[in-house]
Amino acid sequence: MELKAKELLKQGFSEFEIPKNHEISTNEDLFGEVGKSKIDALKNSISEIHEMIQSRERLSRKIHEEGENLKSEIKGYLSENEKMQIASSDPTREKNDLRHKKIEIS
Repeated sequence: MELKAKELLKQGFSEFEIPKNHEISTNEDLFGEVGKSKIDALKNSISEIHEMIQSRERLSRKIHEEGENLKSEIKGYLSENEKMQIASSDPTREKNDLRHKKIEIS
């Protein structure tokens, strides 16, 4: 075997044929599979992120609607009780607190 290799080296590399290594092709397939699995994982992550964004938007709309309902309830309560005569300062303080809450919600 060594003698044959030495003879081939004397002839030159142009005539020396390197046999194909079949492990390389299977490694390429292996790399393709790894790449494909990573791409699939990224696609799954992206779809999960889109779902989270949509649920955040729904939650934001719901919170905004609840805030608007709370503001309208406070406004209705204040308008009902403005007509009543108040003898003590505690209800006036409560009304002012409600007005401040309404401003905070806005």
